Amino acid sequence: TFSKAYDGQEIRVLNIDDCYSMHARIDTRETNGDVLNDTQYNAVRKLEDKMGIKWVETNMEVLDEVPEAVRQMVTAGDDLYEIVYQSNSRFYSAFTSENYYYNLLDYSEAQLDREWWLQNFNSLMTVNGKLYAGLGYSHLCCIDSIGMLYFNQDMAENLKLDMPYDLVRNGTWTIDVLNTYCKAAANLNGDAKFEWKDDGACVWGISVASNSGANMLHYFGEDTITNQNGKAVLTGGSTDRFFEGCEKIANMLGATDGSIYLGHFSGDDAAGSYINCFEAQRALFGASEVAKANRMRNLDFMFGALPYPKLDEKQERYYVGLSYPACGVAIPVTCNDPVRSAVVGDAVNYIYYKDVWPVFSEVTLKAKNLRNDDSIEMLGIILESAAPNLGDVYSVGTDYTNALSAKLRAGDAGVASLLASYKDAIDADLEKVNNQ
Repeated sequence: TFSKAYDGQEIRVLNIDDCYSMHARIDTRETNGDVLNDTQYNAVRKLEDKMGIKWVETNMEVLDEVPEAVRQMVTAGDDLYEIVYQSNSRFYSAFTSENYYYNLLDYSEAQLDREWWLQNFNSLMTVNGKLYAGLGYSHLCCIDSIGMLYFNQDMAENLKLDMPYDLVRNGTWTIDVLNTYCKAAANLNGDAKFEWKDDGACVWGISVASNSGANMLHYFGEDTITNQNGKAVLTGGSTDRFFEGCEKIANMLGATDGSIYLGHFSGDDAAGSYINCFEAQRALFGASEVAKANRMRNLDFMFGALPYPKLDEKQERYYVGLSYPACGVAIPVTCNDPVRSAVVGDAVNYIYYKDVWPVFSEVTLKAKNLRNDDSIEMLGIILESAAPNLGDVYSVGTDYTNALSAKLRAGDAGVASLLASYKDAIDADLEKVNNQ
């Protein structure tokens, strides 16, 4: 793999830019004294030296600029980029259904069964023997974008609440327990009602994004779409657990007693955002991603890290998801040498796994971002609990999950008839995905 086979050839890479406190760039382009930044820089220089290439990375905005650049490139048939770092959900389904990328499984040079690739994710994203973007350690957003709960440890101590770490360890960290904590923390503190005011004093139990709803079923292992024997299958609504989970979520999201705050997500720094609510100590818990600890380093209170809760104690494991900045190596069909792209894509994941991941894990995530040994242990559980939401990856059942989320946020758990009204559309989408 590391023979200098390419004689200084450029490898042109399209990638998203750093966003939402996440580390998206692979080549940081210069050293600045920060240990992670400099380790990333040196890793890319090592890749260039070992392979005889020049890594040329273009970074664009994740939501609009990268998708538009890919569309223009493929439509025009231009060989502009040898590698595209494709979001694991945003436009993934559209691009794969329109044959924008090669199937990575056709290129053994990308050693997807090796430890420098996120094998569990990639296997679950593989449908009909095809994987178009392989997630691996070269894209730190694959870690940064993992969902988790933050909690205000100082506030919990003042409320004389037990630290929840042991509950996680012994498998009893459930949504009912979380609700108990949230209700104990809710306090008007002299405000007339629970509503956001910049100068207000009320405290909520938990702050979550205002579009929360069906995504919470993922924490219970009750996704709408799952991978069964390499096919995407509609499973949501097929078990009693699904409806029990909907009832728990509806009771939580529809509460008016201050136990939950549905915050906007127009900007992390904006007053009243779901992130700002937690950082301003207006909520005991805050739902977000691993990356948000990057921006919380200077907070003047002790915070802890937790996985999202289980539905019940019988649930075998915790589940957390990834948000869309998590990107994987994709090879556009306009690339003239897809084998070379597969070789380089494999090599950059390998070098990042060997050189960058230890620094990112031990220095950035643990030593700098987290504040106690309990949270460091919880981070390990969180990382082990990550699993893709196949409905998000392939954009199947989006209208249904939006309607389901709206009902759950309204406190309405009567969702049995809802699925029936969307089933034909979901089945049609699944047929396209399974035959791509």
